[in-house]
Amino acid sequence: MALKDIFNSILFEDVVSRFKINNIDLLQRFTRYMISSTGEIFSSKSIKNYLKSNNIYTSQDTLLKYNEYLKQSFLISKCKCFDLKGRKEMKILGKYYLTDHGFYHSLIEDNILKVTKILENIVYVELLRRGYKVNVGRNKDNSEVDFVCEKSGKYKYIQVSYRLTNEETLNREITPLLRIPDKYESILITSEKHDFSKEGVKHLNIIDFLCGDEL
Repeated sequence: MALKDIFNSILFEDVVSRFKINNIDLLQRFTRYMISSTGEIFSSKSIKNYLKSNNIYTSQDTLLKYNEYLKQSFLISKCKCFDLKGRKEMKILGKYYLTDHGFYHSLIEDNILKVTKILENIVYVELLRRGYKVNVGRNKDNSEVDFVCEKSGKYKYIQVSYRLTNEETLNREITPLLRIPDKYESILITSEKHDFSKEGVKHLNIIDFLCGDEL
């Protein structure tokens, strides 16, 4: 069965039938939006405005319900924000990733600008598989760390980038890691085979990460 068929089966059997959805077109548009914006901060208001620009009107409550239905059907997974200074999860904001990034490739036209986000998605799912609790990190200056991973009270910090084109790009990626106040391990995962480890930040090739047992 093709991924598109599996997706349709989940959407219609696990969402539409289970939750008795009447406006199937709205659900499909919402789901497509969530898939195309994987790895981005979720805002029901921004989705509502996007739909409104296409002459589709609905309430934020409806969109939040649809969001919850997709989570319960295991199509998407929420990655909450984590305050690195206060050492606690933030009640607001968060990113969503697909439980299978293949849904993106089967349903959305390929976009080279999304490569890093898809790579993030792959890393996120693998971290969950390895038993980590995973959050998005926020420094006090609002700089972002892609993933804060916790297991047995110990943390690892991960930044994901498809390709490091120059020294400036490398510095931009590792700077949020260097601003974290504690000294737990920081890791940069990319598609590059050359070792870009720098200033205590460990570099890992994505294939080596996926084939290994631990970080």
